[in-house]
Amino acid sequence: MDGVNMAKVLVVYDSKTGNTERMAEAVVEGAKSVNGVEVTIKRVDEVKRDDLTGANAVILGSPNHYRMPTMTMVHFLDEVEKDDLKGKTGGAFGSYGWDTEAVEDLVKAMKAFEMKVLEPGLAIKGLPDDAGLTQCWRLGRAIARRATEK
Repeated sequence: MDGVNMAKVLVVYDSKTGNTERMAEAVVEGAKSVNGVEVTIKRVDEVKRDDLTGANAVILGSPNHYRMPTMTMVHFLDEVEKDDLKGKTGGAFGSYGWDTEAVEDLVKAMKAFEMKVLEPGLAIKGLPDDAGLTQCWRLGRAIARRATEK
């Protein structure tokens, strides 16, 4: 595929301790392993509306923070227009200490936006080890593959 016809995958994440950021980087590497895909990674507070509308797939990542995504991610989701994500491929990931509600909430939000969500989301306890990073890589690859399907 040439640059114009490449599928665009956007990875949007927030991170408190670096665990979810590390996961996001592995998701990106997995997505980049698919031919015909352009991958962009952004912290949630850096995302613009054009980033969303121009993407074929959006992957959201947030740590579990008080049994929910971070407030920055919650505010982002509150501001997103349904039409910016409707019909796009999506997935969710995040780290947790005790509970996995954040990833579940991200999946629910994407379904509310009528996205085609890969379920379940990926939740990893604490700092992701090599096996966890491999799961992240596979998530990125699976979503990128879906984004290239016609």
